[in-house]
Amino acid sequence: MRPVGGNIRAVMAILEKEGPLSYIDLFLRSDLDCSQNATKYLRRCVAMGYASVDTSVRPRLYAAKPGWRVCVDLPRVIKNKAAKFGAHNPFGCFFADAGSADREALNGNAR
Repeated sequence: MRPVGGNIRAVMAILEKEGPLSYIDLFLRSDLDCSQNATKYLRRCVAMGYASVDTSVRPRLYAAKPGWRVCVDLPRVIKNKAAKFGAHNPFGCFFADAGSADREALNGNAR
């Protein structure tokens, strides 16, 4: 897993210093090149668990969670997700009603 980048660290430092900010406020206080990048990094911070978002207001307000600096240096763990058969899987539509033998064959475990 890649380490957390410098732009995310800069965004989180601004959020911690300035308090809850909208994406445009963050863009004006940072050296990011466009407001869409500010939105992108804020969404990533929320997804990683470093920031929280208030969706009850527009534009959304983002705030740094306490202890984010400790979490940013920890290695992130990705859970091993089992293969799911459904519409999101390119083979899931074809094998959705197939038996377990067909699923095993798809996974390379043919009997």
